[in-house]
Amino acid sequence: MEEWVSVIKRVYDRDVSEDDILTCIDTVSKNTLVPPSFVVDVMDELLRQHSYGFLENFYNSCYMDSVLYALLITPNNFIDKLLTKRLKNDISGCTIKIRTQIQKQLLQLRSALQTGVSMKCINFRNLLTQCTPTQFENFGDRGSKDADEFLKFLFYILDADDGENKQITYGTNSVATNVNKRFLVESSTTIIKDASPIFDINYQLIKGEKYTTIQKLIATADDSGELDTPLKIGTCKFNRRIQYNFPYKHKFLVIHLQRKSPDKKFNKKFVLPNLKLKLEGGNVLLLRAIIIWKNNHYTLMLRSSPLPSERLSDESPSEWLYFNDIDPIRKLISIGSYKDMVKYADNLVLTNGTLFFYY
Repeated sequence: MEEWVSVIKRVYDRDVSEDDILTCIDTVSKNTLVPPSFVVDVMDELLRQHSYGFLENFYNSCYMDSVLYALLITPNNFIDKLLTKRLKNDISGCTIKIRTQIQKQLLQLRSALQTGVSMKCINFRNLLTQCTPTQFENFGDRGSKDADEFLKFLFYILDADDGENKQITYGTNSVATNVNKRFLVESSTTIIKDASPIFDINYQLIKGEKYTTIQKLIATADDSGELDTPLKIGTCKFNRRIQYNFPYKHKFLVIHLQRKSPDKKFNKKFVLPNLKLKLEGGNVLLLRAIIIWKNNHYTLMLRSSPLPSERLSDESPSEWLYFNDIDPIRKLISIGSYKDMVKYADNLVLTNGTLFFYY
């Protein structure tokens, strides 16, 4: 135990080589007495000291490159669990053998990127031609795709649903668009187990707002309108049901703001990504990456790894980086602080952010 404690201390004193760090990580990983968080901490510091690898565009791969970069470049326990868990069975359109091979290739990609190796995701993309669940597009072809659909595909084949969402149902006879709370009668509250880490927010929810935040938008309404059979609550009957759904407990959460809208004025709506996201179930998550969609191209804002003590600090000195897989220089652009990031390139994040990664 004293040996790995000594090496970790040297890591933070910046008196250690990359080989020493990798040896330390291997040793710590095999020691069941060592909390997994220590492994993540050491990997975080490895990333601070050494350069990131780069994913290069290959036939419309911007959606894939941005998602993979957001998931793999910064160590976290949730993704580590997904990539190392034992998958149990075939799913429709994808055998257990192919699912396991996808896991292994993602592990290899992560290792390469975190140690400064640049590449194109050709082999990984070719493997995806053999995994085609009917509810998803074929992500192995060279066509343009949506980043959110690719992320949902990955989480589906890796069996990532382990969060909790909350649903509250109300009855009302009001026909107003925004119903006053005094005209709502609560019917039920349900905790939905095994919820997806991806939470969709429809563009209609912010259509009338010029300025809002992710924190305000995580409560969404699903209004069924008039019911064929009235909703009965106690002795009362209501002709309209309104359901509110929101993330309740998650250790890793991706907020998907549906930016692809027929409303051309939509991108003038400013949505500020909170640095901290507070969930009703008690979790406080930190913003770590943002995927941006503009001019039919996906790019990424990435928060460099803070030291453990900085992870939930608004004033963390962590640097924000900009990733664009068609950058001819093939490297990340340093943006600066959180405040610099949200103002970058005429408020690019505020008006074009579409996937927000919190953990």
